[in-house]
Amino acid sequence: MASLTSLLPSNHLYLVCISTLRKLEEAVETVHENLLYLKTRKAEMRTTNEATNHRVALYSLVSLTFCIVVSALQIFYLKSYFQKKKLI
Repeated sequence: MASLTSLLPSNHLYLVCISTLRKLEEAVETVHENLLYLKTRKAEMRTTNEATNHRVALYSLVSLTFCIVVSALQIFYLKSYFQKKKLI
């Protein structure tokens, strides 16, 4: 049985190899471009995530401060109310 390379002309085999290599090169370039895009998106998402985390932490502190102030005002008001009614 003759091998495949002896049946095909050498020029044709060379052209097939070049065509295959070009297709592989295009596939590698596409994968590389996708990886660069994903790397950029990851950096953008990290920045967005950190900014959102900062805003949530700040909102939590503001809410906690507001609750403490309202509680202090309620205690002050109730104390003065009960003193006026002479319950304390």
